[in-house]
Amino acid sequence: MVHELHRLRDASDYARDAEADNKNLRTEIAVMQERLRLMDPGNPHVYGACTAHMSQNNAQAQASGQPQGYSLPSINAGPPPPQAYNGSGGASGGSQGMQGVEYGNASRHH
Repeated sequence: MVHELHRLRDASDYARDAEADNKNLRTEIAVMQERLRLMDPGNPHVYGACTAHMSQNNAQAQASGQPQGYSLPSINAGPPPPQAYNGSGGASGGSQGMQGVEYGNASRHH
């Protein structure tokens, strides 16, 4: 019973983290699509179901006069605090799985 509780708690934590990651990725895609649209307004920049949906929402928002509400944190804000998820349910440690993108102070080309 206790083992099942720990397993369910870990699964719940994983689902919550995955939902937050999904939301962050959708925001990034929306920002990139908006910037592409501003740089190349003649191209709709639809690459799949997600960008098609965003493009449709963007057209509806423009038609009703609503501003876009997408913003990303500054690249210079530093990395987010580390998250200690261990899929095995044990104590944290050992090698970590997939790592995220590291944002550094690399030069930018505009």
